[in-house]
Amino acid sequence: MTINERISLIRKDLSLSGDELGALAGISKSAISKLELGKSNNLKLVHLFQMADETGYSAEWIAIGRGKKIATPPEFIIDLMDYSKANRALILQLISHIPKR
Repeated sequence: MTINERISLIRKDLSLSGDELGALAGISKSAISKLELGKSNNLKLVHLFQMADETGYSAEWIAIGRGKKIATPPEFIIDLMDYSKANRALILQLISHIPKR
């Protein structure tokens, strides 16, 4: 499977239009269309990583078709149920102060 096919698959899997996927990746609808049609293979790294971050797909999988298709969540994700009620409240309070992207 080519990068062109993987980008098309992502768009279809997520039921996104070319405009929507382009907006997520920081590129135009026409750039998405050219990528999907194989008229371009020129996806800048910044847009590749932005697409990966916004869609949940692995940048490695998008770029070269290797590795996990869906990105592994960051390792700091924790199971709050492993903590006492007081500690869960503290963790949630700390998380609420982390700026959103």
